[in-house]
Amino acid sequence: MASSDEVAAASKSGKPQLLDARQPAQYLGLTKRPDVQTFGHIAGSKALAPELLAKPTNGALYFWQKITYDALMSANGLSTKAPTISYCNTGHLAAGGWFVMSELAGNKSTKLYDGSLYLWTLEDRPLIGVPLN
Repeated sequence: MASSDEVAAASKSGKPQLLDARQPAQYLGLTKRPDVQTFGHIAGSKALAPELLAKPTNGALYFWQKITYDALMSANGLSTKAPTISYCNTGHLAAGGWFVMSELAGNKSTKLYDGSLYLWTLEDRPLIGVPLN
């Protein structure tokens, strides 16, 4: 588990890397969940949308092979070898990001920020996103 202070330090230093496991529109700050107080993402984080974590086949979801996760992470600016903290809105999607990074990609230096953006924004910490008019 990661604390808000660990996430804040990562946001400033880039280490560990931050994995945002939410939908792209939420990451960009175009939409938000009601339990998150502001729009956007934690500075320095990289998005990995939940629909990328498994492949749909005949109405079921199956995990990809490790080589596919390596490529997906890389394409999204993430390394499967770097220490990582996964977050989302309330911790549920972050658990999927944590599982894929830790258990399927083999990165045992992965933590889950279970408070996620609910706690982050409750503590009045900043988010960034695209400008809204």
